[in-house]
Amino acid sequence: MRLRLVDGRPSRAVPTPCLQGVTERVAAAGKTALLMVWEQASWHVSHAVRAWLTAHHRRVKREGGWRVGGCPVPINSPWRKRIAPQWGHGKRAIAAPERTWRVDDLQPRICAYDHCELLDPMTQ
Repeated sequence: MRLRLVDGRPSRAVPTPCLQGVTERVAAAGKTALLMVWEQASWHVSHAVRAWLTAHHRRVKREGGWRVGGCPVPINSPWRKRIAPQWGHGKRAIAAPERTWRVDDLQPRICAYDHCELLDPMTQ
């Protein structure tokens, strides 16, 4: 599982650099496909993301490489998101209700809880 935290509200400019970083990691690992399970948040289904995916698939068709497959999660259906209970447990274990956390403080706490590698947010 890969997490990417951003400071402030997410926007449509956030996913495309993230997708670029993920594509480089997938290519370096020698994989042939990437399946992304995303909820239908506005920044996940934005014009910028759709344009990036279209350009990527055209490049793959022309030059070879791997494809990105999308699996959208229906809106308002938490029972279909297997990760939803884990988010709830993690949120209670990491965040304190009496404190507002900054991204720089939360990242190491999340990675320690989920046993994941802490990466630079701009290269994820």
